[in-house]
Amino acid sequence: MAEKFKFLRSFFHSRTVLSMAGLVMLAILLSGLTIWGVDRRVIPPGTISELQVPAAGSRLLVVSPHPDDESLGAGGLISEALAQGDTVKVVFVTNGDGFHYGVERIDRQLRLQPADYLNYGQERQQESLDALRRLGVRPENVVFLGFPDRGVAQIWKYYWDPGRAFTSRTTGKSAVPYRLALNPGAPYNAPALMGSLEQVIRDYGPTEIFVTDTYDSHPDHWGSGAFTLAAAARVQADEANFRPSIYTFVIHSGTWQLLPVLERDKALLPPGYFLALGNPWYKLLLTAGAQVKKKDAISAYHTQEVVMPSFLANFERPNELFCRLSNKQVTGLSPANLSGSRVIDWPGSAQFAYNPAADPVDRNKSQSSDLKSASIGQSGRNLFLQLNTVAVERLVTYDVSIYLVPKSGAAPVRRYSLRVSPGKSRLHWLDSPQGYDTGTARLWNHGSRIELSLPDALQAGDRYLMLSTDTYFSRLVLGRVPWNIMQLQPVS
Repeated sequence: MAEKFKFLRSFFHSRTVLSMAGLVMLAILLSGLTIWGVDRRVIPPGTISELQVPAAGSRLLVVSPHPDDESLGAGGLISEALAQGDTVKVVFVTNGDGFHYGVERIDRQLRLQPADYLNYGQERQQESLDALRRLGVRPENVVFLGFPDRGVAQIWKYYWDPGRAFTSRTTGKSAVPYRLALNPGAPYNAPALMGSLEQVIRDYGPTEIFVTDTYDSHPDHWGSGAFTLAAAARVQADEANFRPSIYTFVIHSGTWQLLPVLERDKALLPPGYFLALGNPWYKLLLTAGAQVKKKDAISAYHTQEVVMPSFLANFERPNELFCRLSNKQVTGLSPANLSGSRVIDWPGSAQFAYNPAADPVDRNKSQSSDLKSASIGQSGRNLFLQLNTVAVERLVTYDVSIYLVPKSGAAPVRRYSLRVSPGKSRLHWLDSPQGYDTGTARLWNHGSRIELSLPDALQAGDRYLMLSTDTYFSRLVLGRVPWNIMQLQPVS
């Protein structure tokens, strides 16, 4: 959970004199460059509304990537909801068994073995049970999936084949090794992970779901968010009455919350550029009792206190932040919008990512450092995508990932992943569904505008579409549009 913490500790706790290169890197880290996700803009009053605790009798599901994320991001919410008479279930996607620096500090040795990481994961598991007990959550409402720490995003991207499993670099395991897990022995792959989340959601039937945002910079966090959205979508596709409100929260975003907070009685605010994504943000004001319980729950994570005490303490604030995801739908394109396989008129409703300023100087307002807007549309079984970029730069590439989520059953999630570059007319396919004729796809470049058509990409069982883009300059990641989920038009 703390790659950047190791970086900062190397500056602040080193006994050697900082090198000139180190000073330069530190200055860059603190200067507010967008590549680190820093935004110092003042958030206008009224931008963030006040969130009310769900009504008594609600069923809240909190999905936490690691033990401690639930207490940091939603510990106050959990306490307040239980006090009001709600039910709260917490799911841990991983046991946090891949935090190398944390295991070193606990075991006090440099040559670590897989057993050391597994023991660490079991210890963090017990810490989470203690933390949630302090918040009032019963053990039977705590679920451990046991998937690999630092492997969730990799599984989301590359491990959809049921016969192939990810292998943890720390534990050496390729299947869930924990006895207390929901499905011990489940392979480390996407069908198993999404199936476990889907199982919990179906059995519990939450009215509200809280999970880490897909724009959170930690791969396990955005990966957990993506899996949760997909699992909920599959349940929604089968059950017409299942329509939970879905909220996200942020733990990692560049240097946000990374440096020590001196005035912890001040309200916590989201990174400003999160507000450009178009979803409403809310602040939950915590009672004094909830603040005390949250602080007590965080203190239960002894393994994390020894390596990042300031970071944990930064979340001990008078409020918590949540973003409510809006119900988006892929825009249906009429014949009037099309000319053959091309879109000649893009309706405004087709935009799923938009930078209102379109200002190449202040790119903090953009979801991707080189992307002004992105639109997606549907006509029957055909999909169309448009990317409007800030400028034409031959070293910039865009990786586009489209996942189609069908109704539950034998039909798997189908993925279209491809790479496009301004000024080039050739598509580079990274992945495509078996049997799909990639030769029918078309790419058009018009200066800073890129258009793409995917004929016959949809099937009758498809219900939801998930989409993300990553922007690269050479091999350097400039930014990304986080995973969006949208309901598809009916496909015949």
